[in-house]
Amino acid sequence: MTISFDSDRHALLVAELRASALAIRVCLHELEEAVKEGSELWSGEARHTYETAQQEWTRSMKDMHSALEQPSTTAEKSGTALCGANAIVARMWA
Repeated sequence: MTISFDSDRHALLVAELRASALAIRVCLHELEEAVKEGSELWSGEARHTYETAQQEWTRSMKDMHSALEQPSTTAEKSGTALCGANAIVARMWA
């Protein structure tokens, strides 16, 4: 049985996950800025309703971003653990 871990390939995967999360964060920030401008179009109760909806939207976008960041963080931790395990096994069989 052969078990191997390609740390270079794994590092590339983690970098791609982080780059994707960053690109989405930039898009979310741009959307957030566009949405902020919308509250100026309203007044009174309509403005309050718009701002409440915008706050809920902002919260959900932050939650989405956190969910997108989690896989890269988990993959990075897993990669570190796998590299360590790979080194231990290599020493045991050397």
